Amino acid sequence: MLIHPSSPAPLHLLSWNLRTGSTASLELSGRDYTAQVLPNGSAAVLDWSTLSLCVYDSTLSKPLWSRAGKDLQWGQLWQDEYFYGISQAGTLVRIRLADGVEEWLTVQEGLSPVFIAACQGDKSLVECTSTQDGSIRRLWVDWTGRESLPETGPALLSQSWGMDTAYDGKNLLFRPLGQDTVYVLPGEDDRWILDWEDGTALLCNGHGDLTVWEMRWGKVWRLAETDSWNGVLCNGQVLYAVQDEGTASLFSWDYSAQEAALSGEVWTAQTLEASNRAAAAAVRRETGMQVHYAAEGAGFNALGDSGYLGEAITDPLVIHLALTELEIFIQSYPQGIFQEMVVAPVTEIQVYLSGPLSPGGEDSLNSAAGFTTVLGDVRILVMNLHYVTDSLFFRQTMAHEFMHAMEDRIYACEQEDGISYLGYWESFAPAEDAYFYSYFDESGLEVSDPAYTAASGLLPTQVSFLDSYSRSYPHEDRARILEYLYAGQDSSYAYLFQGGVIREKAQYLCAVIRVCFPSCQEQLPWETLVEPVDFSQYQAAVEAYVPVAKG
Repeated sequence: MLIHPSSPAPLHLLSWNLRTGSTASLELSGRDYTAQVLPNGSAAVLDWSTLSLCVYDSTLSKPLWSRAGKDLQWGQLWQDEYFYGISQAGTLVRIRLADGVEEWLTVQEGLSPVFIAACQGDKSLVECTSTQDGSIRRLWVDWTGRESLPETGPALLSQSWGMDTAYDGKNLLFRPLGQDTVYVLPGEDDRWILDWEDGTALLCNGHGDLTVWEMRWGKVWRLAETDSWNGVLCNGQVLYAVQDEGTASLFSWDYSAQEAALSGEVWTAQTLEASNRAAAAAVRRETGMQVHYAAEGAGFNALGDSGYLGEAITDPLVIHLALTELEIFIQSYPQGIFQEMVVAPVTEIQVYLSGPLSPGGEDSLNSAAGFTTVLGDVRILVMNLHYVTDSLFFRQTMAHEFMHAMEDRIYACEQEDGISYLGYWESFAPAEDAYFYSYFDESGLEVSDPAYTAASGLLPTQVSFLDSYSRSYPHEDRARILEYLYAGQDSSYAYLFQGGVIREKAQYLCAVIRVCFPSCQEQLPWETLVEPVDFSQYQAAVEAYVPVAKG
């Protein structure tokens, strides 16, 4: 439990023996603590103000041992009678809570541990970042064998209680680490795990409603309007606390005595793989785009110099999440638009669901959520599955990359109509040097100049670019605009579309898309932040525009 008082009164740690009814109390001098009852009845208390760890006897009257934490950034993970942490130097530590004996262990060279996600016996799953490229890796660290082995799955899903958890737009998914079984609870998009005990999960949502899910048997119990965000499973019951004006009351819910609803499914790796094949085939039928995933997800590496290198992700759960997001994204676009993006010399679009991306050329960025380019007569669009659990960001990235693909058709329309649709875009620039025409500045660093952007301190109506990246190239500026248009009111930049240059850019871009894409004659699905404007209002200015010579 996390103890964080809202009143200045003295803070007390209370323990309650459910079998005997006896209680014990310990007055604490600080303000923020994490406490855990240990299997032998003693209690471990972590003081966040001093980072000290202390274990008390069952009466809370006698400290058994303590450990100062001045050189540690604690991991806050209690499991298998150990407490796990990471030192400031990046060394792992586990402390046996029975007697305070410490073990220290270093991970592989070139990897810096961020947190310990879970433990299984003498193995810990450690999430690390590469000191070279910042990419994320997961390692199984063996405390007895003193070795580290890579985790086959990516560090994508949120981990709690030794499980991967994710939401695929329809279902809440749990997978115990090290297993291929996935437990599926429909419609629980806003819940998180409070406790986990022998195949049973206690969930809570933002309204303080509690759910007990016995995964293996598909049984679900619900308790609504508890206004509780703190509870534990205990022998067929749920103990939960309710705060009311600084006073905490403890309640017991005997869920096992109530009738349960049947809900949930069990998916295996084979179930997911079959579903993934069907989903990829459905995308092909609907859009004409071929989707590459699993071992083929990084197959673009062999097609030519794309500017990036990808790592294959074979985890069927992660691929399921990505294909679900792709399906939702496709359904949100006008029917037929993806076929209209294919214009000569491009003959098809292929989508690659890849793992972490690293730069493969001088003009490549150190990190990329996705990219697109043309190799031969194929436009490839690559999505970095590291970001798949952030649904909105993942779909925004797809909107960004598909905007680049849409420009193939807009350029073709320029040739056919004799109108410089995209050339006119630069008339919105506040100065001749507003674009860098590079991803890097004069120092060789990625563009980070806030001038003319939302970070510049200008009034919203005076902002010309959403961010520094928008200033790299005009086509990135357009993709950024569509990306945040797609996010709508959930966009962090929604306020900038209310007026000024950003609104003008958005309306012009949507007007051009309507002219060039037969599927886009009605109001576009991403035009929620701006009113549609007909291209006729711009045509005279576009035809009269003379671009400024570069260089």
